[in-house]
Amino acid sequence: MPPFRLLEVLETAGLGELQPAALPLDRLIETVAADLGGGALSPAAVAESLARSRNLPQEFEFLETWIEDDPQIERLLPGGRRQQRKRAALVCEVVLPRHAPKWAERMAWVAFVLRRQPDLGAARAFLVSAAQIAAGRPLDEIPLMAQLADRTARLLEI
Repeated sequence: MPPFRLLEVLETAGLGELQPAALPLDRLIETVAADLGGGALSPAAVAESLARSRNLPQEFEFLETWIEDDPQIERLLPGGRRQQRKRAALVCEVVLPRHAPKWAERMAWVAFVLRRQPDLGAARAFLVSAAQIAAGRPLDEIPLMAQLADRTARLLEI
């Protein structure tokens, strides 16, 4: 149920018939890319932004909370800390592809929010990651997704 105060404000402003629509991922990516300027998704920009994205968890602590909570993971992963790489690879190869659109959308929305910051490097890194997921690039080649798989596998060791 929407907050009643919000409905009151919308009706007072004459926006009572406002019906927001979902923004498809491809349009969101196009919108952010246009805001970031031409070439945001060029091959050179993609390589540079993917390299930068490796360091985003140090810059944005909220990324440490990004894990995949899929009930299949516990059945899929072998036990033991010695197999961490194997566990992360399984998450990245088997589990994350089913959830890739969700992660692409989250990254695109983060880019959307960051697109007005003075330093656009982080916005570009999130945008490129989202665009590469949407384009079907192997997830282990996208640092934010590889880190997500590693975090998820580590969390399940506990």
